[in-house]
Amino acid sequence: MSPMFKYILIFALCASVHSQRTKDKMYDEVDGISACFRRLNGTHQIGCSSKRDGSTGVIHFVDSPSDLNFVLDVKNGLDYIPVIPIELFTRELNSKLQLLDHISGLLVYNIENEQKLPVNHYSPDLKCPNEGSNIQGTCDTKWNFFGNSLLAEDFKFPVFYLDKEKEVKKVRDCFGKFNNFSFDEHTSRSLCSIELQSFMFAAYDTPTCLRRSQSVVNMNPMKFCDALGDQNVWASLFPIGNSTLSPAVVLKSNIKQILVVSRIDATSLFYNLEPGAQSAVTGMVTLLGVAELLKRMLPTYEDYDRNVVFILFNGESFDYIGSQRIVYDMKKGEFPRSEYTSTTEHSNPIRFEDIDTVFEISQITNTPKLHLHLLNEPEQSEFLNILKKNLLNIEIHTDTIPPTSIQSFIREKNAPKSLVLTDYATNFTNAYYNSIYDNSNNIKFVYQNITNGDDVDTLPKDSIQVFIGGVVDGIAKTLYEAVTKREYKGTERYNKYYINELLHCYLESANCSIHRALRKGSFQPVPLSLYVGVTVSSNIMTNLLALTFAFFMGDTIGKGACPLNMSSHVYYHFNMSQSVLQRNETQCYRISMNLTDAESPAFLIDGYDWTSGEYSSWTESVWREFNVRLFLKPARAHEIMTLVVGLVVFLASMAITLCINRKKDVLFENITTTTPPANC
Repeated sequence: MSPMFKYILIFALCASVHSQRTKDKMYDEVDGISACFRRLNGTHQIGCSSKRDGSTGVIHFVDSPSDLNFVLDVKNGLDYIPVIPIELFTRELNSKLQLLDHISGLLVYNIENEQKLPVNHYSPDLKCPNEGSNIQGTCDTKWNFFGNSLLAEDFKFPVFYLDKEKEVKKVRDCFGKFNNFSFDEHTSRSLCSIELQSFMFAAYDTPTCLRRSQSVVNMNPMKFCDALGDQNVWASLFPIGNSTLSPAVVLKSNIKQILVVSRIDATSLFYNLEPGAQSAVTGMVTLLGVAELLKRMLPTYEDYDRNVVFILFNGESFDYIGSQRIVYDMKKGEFPRSEYTSTTEHSNPIRFEDIDTVFEISQITNTPKLHLHLLNEPEQSEFLNILKKNLLNIEIHTDTIPPTSIQSFIREKNAPKSLVLTDYATNFTNAYYNSIYDNSNNIKFVYQNITNGDDVDTLPKDSIQVFIGGVVDGIAKTLYEAVTKREYKGTERYNKYYINELLHCYLESANCSIHRALRKGSFQPVPLSLYVGVTVSSNIMTNLLALTFAFFMGDTIGKGACPLNMSSHVYYHFNMSQSVLQRNETQCYRISMNLTDAESPAFLIDGYDWTSGEYSSWTESVWREFNVRLFLKPARAHEIMTLVVGLVVFLASMAITLCINRKKDVLFENITTTTPPANC
């Protein structure tokens, strides 16, 4: 055989070999999963965690309540992980599972109906959200009627959510092939099992976690948790201060501020699944629409006594982190910044005494009637009367305030006049509040692919876009009259294209025309997370909202890039597209806006009493990874046989090795080398 032929034969043999790790043969990864994770506050922990090396158990697939009977009653010594539809995942079932030692985890899956929503209602939040941070009497009303409080539970096992139909079928088929027969013989045969990996490093409560993370206590420093928080976004109709960059705008020293606020964030039981369509997005889009329209109505300052400041709070799902921080900064004279004076600029902070009214836009959906909640109605008659004139079919409630962001204002002494606009009277119309199903289907949003501004009349009259647009018109007219002291007689109306596109951006695809006009490049065609996140990590959603304010409200100061010598404490300058249809043409925008910290004051105050409940104290545990994988668990007899065979082979190999070692002189020839070693 020629050498060349040998090489060809060796190469062919190597090419036919497919190497695979043993663990890859043993496990089958499950994709499309999201985990419940652990959060902590000043007194306790909530959420889920697996064992350090993962939690394992035999799969029991559940289609109906009767399928649960076996896994609830079984006592065969095996650990089980039920796989249940979301409609069965209730607090009552969870209470039963928590008492069973043989339940080592839970996998929840989704089944969509014709309306693309699995159940008629599902909210894991409390019946009175943020109950520890509301004023007295707020929680006498069960605002979130369908809340099952699972979001506040401390689970003793990991819980995962499975969304992909293909992966659900994989788990179901594995259960059907190996487990779904002769249940009394489970211990005598191989069973389809699953491993859930979601170990959380933090435990007990926030002060304990922070203490353990300190290097003085821990000789090998490791962070176990991070404070929840991000940034708030604010933008003002007229600048908060005077600058030589805009000498024509000189604000009165005693000007009052009308704060128009809403929230950015939402949450849910599972990581990175918090669509927040009705709970957050509708209010946020309404506020942005009002900001854009009011800027067109009032493009310049004319010696008015009032200004309008738009604020988007972050972290409101966790005891009002963002609004609490802004109130804290206002009391210290540091919002949006401390007083600043130079030869060219002067700006003052906004304090409580500078606020005329705080007006919050909360959950907004296509309902026959809107509701306005406030306290002390006689003190708010002026703004209220203007609002009632411009928003038809509005009902006034003066007995209590729902659990919304203005709770952070009204609980303070000398609180400013505050009111909140909602789509509910005493119970949320949102049956999916702070859940994975508060999505575009919940608000019946259907995106209209409008490519030309002339096509906007194609929006259906009963669509959520048109309804929000009507609310935008009414609020903008109210603010115009509150600022100018005269009724609006112009023709400006809400921008239908922007309302339609913003809902699409936040609910369906971040790669929308508005976002691509704000920043060069493209985005993933999925919605961005609305979860507040942790303070050590930036949130792209917050940054895009800041740019959206600049795009909608900024004054254009010329085509092309902004000059480099435009540093200012009053204005910010941004290079963005000229329009959503002219993305290749850059334009310089000037606006009075900024980002401020949305981190709870509890983490800033030395010696803060974590049990006081004065401020939000939420942290999020650090984790390594989330992972779910299937494997075949051998029968107990098979495991014993494998162990016995392994021991026999081990002992036999030891005996053979010992025997060979003793007979080595006989078995191996003693070769003596007569040739001396060569010299070096």
